[in-house]
Amino acid sequence: MTSDFTGEDPHDGPGLHASLEAILLVADEPVPEVLIAQVLERPRHEVAEGLRALASEYTRDGRGFDLREIAGGWRFYTREDCAPLVERFVSDGQE
Repeated sequence: MTSDFTGEDPHDGPGLHASLEAILLVADEPVPEVLIAQVLERPRHEVAEGLRALASEYTRDGRGFDLREIAGGWRFYTREDCAPLVERFVSDGQE
């Protein structure tokens, strides 16, 4: 059995997609591809391909979030049509 598009053995730890998601989930500002590649000890082109594949997958699936390349790095953002719901949640939670 393999994981991700990289054909890795899942017994060797998380695959590329899971690793990218885990890092980006805790990022509070855009993370550069080169930094992610260093942390994951993978070639930058492989990380770039993985990020673009995830971004396309999230858009295609109509998820409530996007993965965007902005300000020299990558970060999760609320999908634009979901922003009013998030704003309401945040403001209601402050009261």
